[in-house]
Amino acid sequence: MDTLPSDLRCPTCDDGLAICSVCNQAENTLAPECPGPAPSISVRSKFFLGDLVTKTKGSEWTGRVVGYYSTALTPVGVCVESDKHAGSVQIYPESALSPKSKHEDNDD
Repeated sequence: MDTLPSDLRCPTCDDGLAICSVCNQAENTLAPECPGPAPSISVRSKFFLGDLVTKTKGSEWTGRVVGYYSTALTPVGVCVESDKHAGSVQIYPESALSPKSKHEDNDD
């Protein structure tokens, strides 16, 4: 993969880009027709977009990471789309999730 120009790198972590949640384009590269703004927050999570994760305690939730959020009480939060119910998304603190292998047994 080519090295990205410095003006497209995340200014906080320098490891990646902030991605628009609407069109999935990197910040500063949004197409004019994109109705969504580039995100204004930069969250550094141990999970990457697309990672399969599961909730570790309480109610069950397993799915793929589709986004991130940050609040005063939850500095690193993760948005997880259910692997059983397409389009259903829950948000959890990063600490409430663990990675799940694609090869682990399903409860189906």
